[in-house]
Amino acid sequence: MNVIRSRAPLRIEFGGGGTDIQNYFEKKTGFVINAAINKYVYVSICDSEEGIKINLENKNTVEFPNLKSIKYEEDTGLITAILKKFQIENKEIFLRNDSLPNSGLGTNASLAIAVLGSVYKLKNKDLDKYKIAEEAYEIISKELGVLGGKQNQFASAFGGINSIEFKKEGTVVKPLNISKSTLRELEKHLVLVYIGKRAVAPNELFKKWKEENLSPDKIESLDKLKNITIEMKNNLENDNLIGFAKCIEKAWLTKKSFNPSMTNTYINHLYEIAKRNGAIGGRMIGAGGGGHMLFYAEPNKEPMLVKKLQENGARIIDFGFDHDGLEVWETK
Repeated sequence: MNVIRSRAPLRIEFGGGGTDIQNYFEKKTGFVINAAINKYVYVSICDSEEGIKINLENKNTVEFPNLKSIKYEEDTGLITAILKKFQIENKEIFLRNDSLPNSGLGTNASLAIAVLGSVYKLKNKDLDKYKIAEEAYEIISKELGVLGGKQNQFASAFGGINSIEFKKEGTVVKPLNISKSTLRELEKHLVLVYIGKRAVAPNELFKKWKEENLSPDKIESLDKLKNITIEMKNNLENDNLIGFAKCIEKAWLTKKSFNPSMTNTYINHLYEIAKRNGAIGGRMIGAGGGGHMLFYAEPNKEPMLVKKLQENGARIIDFGFDHDGLEVWETK
């Protein structure tokens, strides 16, 4: 058999995270803007002479004699859940990840999308990106019990810069109508940094947040966040990047006001350093508490902003946008 390979991009969120949680969008419409980036999870599947072998990046190979012997473990639980669902036996799987897990860029969702893409190819199933994204969400949230929203799966499957609407009836992905010059300006002025591992696992952050998710105060805050994100979309589509950057800041201040566990002393310190050195707005990416931060710099202030962030312990992550989403191919 030939080798089936797939790759699925990671993502950065601009605004609306939290409105993609089921407790919210079953009652109101969730609305998120995010962008896939050119950092990927790669998956390769080929025949195994015996049993199931999963080759984890920079770790040992995990082996199972058959599907019945599979145990859901932290490093392999998502992969084995997909293998069991589709009854995939006697295969060897190789993984590569361009980012650290649990760092806010949606690596878990991208892994699910990439594995499902390869499995769909193996089973000669149509690569329906809506179906793959929904299936990835169901496996992660229902079978593995990992809390979180739906945006990561759709961002990774579709690629591009999108607004995504979440409703009880279903999800709709709409590419933003952004001019080429605005796209290039975004890539020039956005600064992505890694600030270190989270002190608390993202599932615990979501669990703590979700317990009060339906309170009137939380609903009101999420409504406000959604309105800011709609304003953000309008700014992007009208080439108003300063307005867009200010919306990023408004969204961050709103989100951390009702979810204080997203931030800590070091994150607040970095944010103040950034604001004093050329950042118009910024935010944590993902559930927060560590991982990645994103800033939008004033014109030609990126070098100074980068220098000051590095001096304070942040690691700069070079990136561009991905416009293809999930890709699957076959090779020898």
